Order: sequence, then structure tokens, then C-alpha cells
Amino acid sequence: MFQDQAFVRELFSRYTQCMRSVRTEFTVIHKVTVEYQSKCKTLFGATASISVQATLSLAKLCQESKRYEHEAIGLYEELLKTKSEEIDLQEISGTLDA
Repeated sequence: MFQDQAFVRELFSRYTQCMRSVRTEFTVIHKVTVEYQSKCKTLFGATASISVQATLSLAKLCQESKRYEHEAIGLYEELLKTKSEEIDLQEISGTLDA
């Protein structure tokens, strides 16, 4: 069940939506997202679709807080080096330039 990338991605998406709807502290959502990204890389590999999407989700989340801006930059730079058709290099470059 947890080997199915679509299932895992959907489960995480719904879980984070629930956390936001009950106004969970940002640091908790960040911690859960970091753990999710790490597990995706471990289980599926760093270049797997789910891992790339998890890294992108974490980068976008980090952008929401001044505290995690440097982490967001590092994650976007990591994505720029990743060979994946799922990555919009222009969008990421634009984000980094902003």
C-alpha cells in the first residue's frame, strides 16, 4: 500500500490539508513535511516523481516563513540540479531571482 506513489502523495496532501484546517502550528507542519520528503527519498529514490514533488512542496512551504527562507533557497537549488521533467526550471529560477 505504501509503495504506491499516488496513494502516498494523496494521503500526505489530505493530512497536511487537515493540519492547516485545524490551524496546526507552522513548525509542526514543517517538521511533518521534512519527514515526508526524507522518507520519500529513502523509499522511492531522490529522482522519483514523488520525491521531486515532496521536495517542491517543502520548498514552497518554507517560502511561507522568514524562518525557513534559506532552507527554501537550498531546496530550490537542489531541484535545479535534479534531472526531472516534473520540474519547471524557469519557475524555480524566477522564484530564486525574486
